[in-house]
Amino acid sequence: MKFFLPLLLLFSFVVHASNTLPLNFDHAHVKFDGLLKNFTSQKDGQTWVDYVGFKASGRGDLQTYLRTLSAVTPAQYQAFSADERLAFLINAYNAFTLEWILIHHPVKSIKDTGSLLSSPWKKVFPGYKLLGSKFTLDNIEHERIRVEFKEPRIHFAVNCASIGCPSLRPRAYTGTGLQAELAEAELAFFKNPGKFFVKNKTAHLSSILDWYGEDFENVFGSVEAYVVERAKFYGVAGDLPAQNIDIEFLDYDWKLNGK
Repeated sequence: MKFFLPLLLLFSFVVHASNTLPLNFDHAHVKFDGLLKNFTSQKDGQTWVDYVGFKASGRGDLQTYLRTLSAVTPAQYQAFSADERLAFLINAYNAFTLEWILIHHPVKSIKDTGSLLSSPWKKVFPGYKLLGSKFTLDNIEHERIRVEFKEPRIHFAVNCASIGCPSLRPRAYTGTGLQAELAEAELAFFKNPGKFFVKNKTAHLSSILDWYGEDFENVFGSVEAYVVERAKFYGVAGDLPAQNIDIEFLDYDWKLNGK
């Protein structure tokens, strides 16, 4: 018995260490980055996904990547830097959304993959866990990203596989480059006439900023103040007045972002 006690203590230490020490996680998300480069293209400011090609020759690699996300424990996740955690969650949302579409493909809209009682975003994702728990796409966005990070630009980064959604970035988000990548996603939104344009001193913009207006208000005071500041910064303000601007929200296009 005395002989086995040290071995038991050693085993307990190894198990505890494996659950708490940061794993050798790829914060550059190289595998996902390669898939996005291979199976997306851009035209007129919109990213289009080759779902047919993706399903035929890229899904295995996507599932391998999803398993690496699923292997991360809550303790390991907490050991990541803030930007690493946010990049992890954004990529997880986008990658699991792609897998969700591939599960149901061919489909005309992600909304067609839900049911009368439950939208696709509220469906428990089959076959995987995230940070130790079963999850839905809504869990990732609303219970993790929006709760943990007061960063409204995430609404230009998470992608719902629809034309109306801010375009999917054709590269993965990374821990070290996240701030520049979020700025890039924000710029892509303001430069895309399908998401934002100015006409007759009125800002016409995606309904995303209506649905999640509070996230922008919490940082900028109001959606109007945010739009004026960023539109001027990116040189697309046109004839917008400096304040008290009028806003019209665009109809949302739920058609699949597939070419």
